[in-house]
Amino acid sequence: MGNENVPGLRDTPFYVSKEEFKEAVNASPMLPLFEIKGTIMNKSFKSNPSVRTQESIEQVHGEHNDLLSCAKCVDNRLKQHFSPKAYYGKTVVHRNIKNPNACRPWKGICVSQHENWLSASPDGIFDGQTLLEIKCPVPSSSWSTLDQLFESGKYDVGKDENGDLVVKEKGSRGIYLQVQLTMYCTGLKQCKLLVWLGVDEHKYIDILYNETYVNNQVTRLKTFYVKKLLPC
Repeated sequence: MGNENVPGLRDTPFYVSKEEFKEAVNASPMLPLFEIKGTIMNKSFKSNPSVRTQESIEQVHGEHNDLLSCAKCVDNRLKQHFSPKAYYGKTVVHRNIKNPNACRPWKGICVSQHENWLSASPDGIFDGQTLLEIKCPVPSSSWSTLDQLFESGKYDVGKDENGDLVVKEKGSRGIYLQVQLTMYCTGLKQCKLLVWLGVDEHKYIDILYNETYVNNQVTRLKTFYVKKLLPC
């Protein structure tokens, strides 16, 4: 038996433009499939052309050795940091049904004096000296109290050999990294992490600034920001 019935490239039509593709589909018995609303085929078939201009496509990047070496990325950075944005997180939007003031422009951003590409938004500051970070974990079928959560080993807060509450450096939620970088941006050296489950169920954990850890993370993040994120 030969291969004469095996599909190959010669059996696959090619189209130079979307107009040519649409014309072929409209004349094809497959057209009803493309007209089923809600499907990816329908959305792609009915989609409008890109609004990007030829000028923006032709722009090229420069070297990505530092924050200012690529003129195109400098423009992107200015837009990212200084264009007003509104926060529409899932929780905020969900609760916005009862709290229409929950969705509002970001405020309280602290830009690092040492690395002005890095900023943080602290939940609060005590007496100008101590950072406040608040976390509100949602109970599940596996835990209903904070002690159960901390003892499960699956949360960023656990207990050391003395039974004291500590925040794990490599926790899955990145709480330690967030707190350390927020202290870096605000210039603070200590933090109180509040894990809140209710008025009668909450814990405070003290966290000190870890300079060595922060320096390593800032170096890593700066490399990613300059070489990967800005060129996008």
